[in-house]
Amino acid sequence: MSTGSAIGIVETSSLAKGYEVADAVMKRADVKMVVNRTICPGKYMVLIGGDVDAVTASIETGIEIGAHTVVDHFVDFPLPQLLKQLMRRLKLRKLN
Repeated sequence: MSTGSAIGIVETSSLAKGYEVADAVMKRADVKMVVNRTICPGKYMVLIGGDVDAVTASIETGIEIGAHTVVDHFVDFPLPQLLKQLMRRLKLRKLN
């Protein structure tokens, strides 16, 4: 089991699949939704944060659900200072 904070993203080329991905990643593990929205016409982005294992498992589920509509995805382990700046920039509460 990995500890620490991670963020993960799944971008889809379908709004409908984006909604499905958002639902699935939240149900898969104990993660927090950071961003869940359209990013341009026809594309949807789901950005989550939480424990490394939880984020990794949720993103893997999101990739499965998104299937051929997944444009991009990643899991990253930002430095605490970078994560703090991201949260401040997005005006969000702490992930952990």
